[in-house]
Amino acid sequence: MELNYHVNQVVKFMNNAGQETPDTLATPSPEQRILRAKLILEEAFELINKGLGVNVYSSDVSVAPLTVGQLDYQIVSDTDIVEAMDGAADLFWVGVAGVSIIFGCELEPVLEEVNKSNASKFIDGYRREDGKWVKGPSYKPAEIKAVIHDRVPF
Repeated sequence: MELNYHVNQVVKFMNNAGQETPDTLATPSPEQRILRAKLILEEAFELINKGLGVNVYSSDVSVAPLTVGQLDYQIVSDTDIVEAMDGAADLFWVGVAGVSIIFGCELEPVLEEVNKSNASKFIDGYRREDGKWVKGPSYKPAEIKAVIHDRVPF
């Protein structure tokens, strides 16, 4: 099945849940943005905790807003592939697809542009000690503005 099929399933769900799903580029309301942030974090923590067996702790709660650099990670259990894949799918729904939908934006051209940008990281990038690949001088940022357009209605 193609990506648009899955995005359309999310659109149907969001419509049934009474959430806005514009077909044209739009700025989501503050309420939509906060709901999406809550949903993303809820599903991300479920994936991290249950699927990956990792707890996340804040190392400095006095600084706002919270950033990734303020977080510490600890393995607390074995991985659970069922929970991990459920969490990954849920993150696609609430994060990737859900965000593109509330903005009324077609997702596939954006993903293609990001794929090209990510590939440029391997020209002269390097692997950090923690395993993350870091972009090098030849990295080309994704030109998102050039590829965004209205979401194709289902």
